[in-house]
Amino acid sequence: MRLVRKIRYQTIPRYYMSALALAYVLSFVIVIISAVWIEGWLSFAFYLHLFVLLMVVALTIAGLKKTYIEIDSAELHFPINLAPDLLFRLDRSWGDIAAVGVEDESNDYGFQSYADELRRKLIFIYFKSGGHVNLHLGNINLAHLKILVDHIVTNTARGACTPEFLEMQKQLPLLREDQVLLDREGDTVADFTQFWEEELESYIGTTNFVPLEAGHELQNGKFLIERGISYGGMSAVYLGINNLHEKVVVKESSIPIRCDELLREKARELFEREALFLYKLEHPRIARVIDYFVEESKDYLVLEYVQGRSLRQVVRNNGPFNEGRTADIALQICDILQYLHGQKPQVLHRDLTPDNLVLRDDGEIVLIDFGAANEFIGTATGTVIGKQCYIAPEQFKGKAVPQSDLYSLGCTMYYLLTGQDPEPLSQSRPVLLNSLISNTMDDLVAASTAIELSQRIVSAGQCAHMLEEIYSPKIELREHRKQLA
Repeated sequence: MRLVRKIRYQTIPRYYMSALALAYVLSFVIVIISAVWIEGWLSFAFYLHLFVLLMVVALTIAGLKKTYIEIDSAELHFPINLAPDLLFRLDRSWGDIAAVGVEDESNDYGFQSYADELRRKLIFIYFKSGGHVNLHLGNINLAHLKILVDHIVTNTARGACTPEFLEMQKQLPLLREDQVLLDREGDTVADFTQFWEEELESYIGTTNFVPLEAGHELQNGKFLIERGISYGGMSAVYLGINNLHEKVVVKESSIPIRCDELLREKARELFEREALFLYKLEHPRIARVIDYFVEESKDYLVLEYVQGRSLRQVVRNNGPFNEGRTADIALQICDILQYLHGQKPQVLHRDLTPDNLVLRDDGEIVLIDFGAANEFIGTATGTVIGKQCYIAPEQFKGKAVPQSDLYSLGCTMYYLLTGQDPEPLSQSRPVLLNSLISNTMDDLVAASTAIELSQRIVSAGQCAHMLEEIYSPKIELREHRKQLA
């Protein structure tokens, strides 16, 4: 027996009831006028008005009726109101989904909260067998939206979800429970707890992870959680304070409820192995690991807090970088990769993105998230880790090599130069989006993101050498670095 989840979706427009009331009043007026001015129409007018009244009552009942999107481990079932766009095929399997994304319908670019932004967005889903559906987020309760988004990410094919949709999945759990998108017919804060608990008990639930609340203490008060920073899948990152009143970053990882016991033990072993290994790393551009522990069956890493903004935040706020600034940042990243790839055994990061690199106030770059780090021994097969737009083709096959991190570096440079995430599994050429970029820089990014390893830049040292040859003397880079602060 399959477990079916119901996602409450308001398919009737908010002005629906007002429009019906207006239609009824107008019909009544027309009937009265007809009965007065047209002799012999009294009985006809009465029956006409009665017919209109019955139609209004029927449509009102239909409008008040709750509609749902039903989901289970195999398929989705959409309400009849969405039938035309779906070509009247309301049952669709997860495998039929070709693409999922999120679009902004708002023309208001002023300051607004993320919850306000969601009200103006819609999820679009295109199907391989034809048809599509647009779901307006202002018509879905926040708790239900979280469930729907998590199931879409879990059950659709890799690459089907756009980066914007995946970013929305990260942001949803960080919203307060009182920031519901739809607050009518009993869909209030109390519903959030109920739906979330149901999700945890579900066989098709993706995780047993529930983010910590502000004020939560860890290790008997040694660490205090201030607020959440980011969330995704089975982990979260928080800003915290230690018992010395210093800011720290706390990374929390959880293991799915129904995970096999042997797999749980293996995951715990890998976590401890990673934590111990990270203790050995000492580099000024890598956030230092302060502590690690297990509490209430969850794994925690405590890292040095780095004052600054992620490269993604900087680009979003200030726009793309010029070539000089991009070259300076790329050189600093090369310095990090040379250190990691030079370890014995080699270390691959596997998740190098603009989100994991912080620009400090002094213009220096620091790698803040090392959760995807893994010791690379011989030709051992790794696992797919990282954000899809920044993952090298061979990494998707579980065969990451040092050049895989260089591919991520090239993708990061593309983002810095264009302000756009690159196309997944493709060679990037930023000049196609920004004609001001020189052919030399464009070729360098292309060489870093070549699909074939034989055509890609060999090492971080080679990449650094090419950058220094193009953007010399180094004093110019130092000047660019000062401007970054």
